[in-house]
Amino acid sequence: MSILPTAISVEAGRRYPKGSIVLFQGEVPRYGFFVVAGSIKTYAIDNDGNERVVGFSSEGDIFPLDWLLGMSRSAMFYYETLIETQLVPIIKPSLAETIDADSEASLFVRDYLLRDAASGLLRNLALQQSNASNKILYLFYYLAIRHGKQVSAGLFNLGLPLTHQLIADNLGLTRETVAGEMSKFKKAGVVVYRRKQYVVDKLLLIKTVGKEITANFSN
Repeated sequence: MSILPTAISVEAGRRYPKGSIVLFQGEVPRYGFFVVAGSIKTYAIDNDGNERVVGFSSEGDIFPLDWLLGMSRSAMFYYETLIETQLVPIIKPSLAETIDADSEASLFVRDYLLRDAASGLLRNLALQQSNASNKILYLFYYLAIRHGKQVSAGLFNLGLPLTHQLIADNLGLTRETVAGEMSKFKKAGVVVYRRKQYVVDKLLLIKTVGKEITANFSN
């Protein structure tokens, strides 16, 4: 996962404290970024002043990829650190040059885009669920395969410092609804959480999400 920053970064990684806004919505970035360690939330603010979280970036991710690949002229969203995060800047022209000249870098970007697109469909599916319980379970499965790490057989740490409010902002729910559902999940053994770290039972999630969908993801 380190080929791109070593090939096109402009300086050593920089650490950003928790709560740092790395990019503002509408800002024309000087650089894109590669996440060495830590996590980023990506969000917009609606007309009522509420955050609407649209995604996350964690170790090995690149953002804003739409700007780096020339699909937008500015940052479409806010990018804010959830914890102290180490980022390596990426020069926009150098990214295109590296992809054109380096077959390994080209494969890296292709695989990254395919993985992100495929897993992103699961997040969309979470938003389509008709009840809060399924919305959260589908979101957890998405986070497990996109950002999580296996800690033991069948158990995945979701890899992000989640709060009830952050989960709610992801799914258009209230914090109170999320808190109630999380209490049920904890009693059922689907999830264990402590200090914003969530560990989920993947097999129990599969019962909800369905084998037809989950069989396509090997993590």
